[in-house]
Amino acid sequence: MNTLKLDPRLHEFDNTQAANEYDTWFRAKVAEARQAPTVSHEAALAHFAAKRAERLEKLKHDTPA
Repeated sequence: MNTLKLDPRLHEFDNTQAANEYDTWFRAKVAEARQAPTVSHEAALAHFAAKRAERLEKLKHDTPA
């Protein structure tokens, strides 16, 4: 296992082991996300429009007149 100390002015991680562990984790997350089902633009717009309306309605009822 290589734990070479990295120069903090040039590298985000303290050593190569930490950098390699992050790289492995990141690549797994990207692979997982690429396998996730996609959502159409229209479906996303509708979802967030409904959320916005829900929150606006809640604000109307929570605000004193």
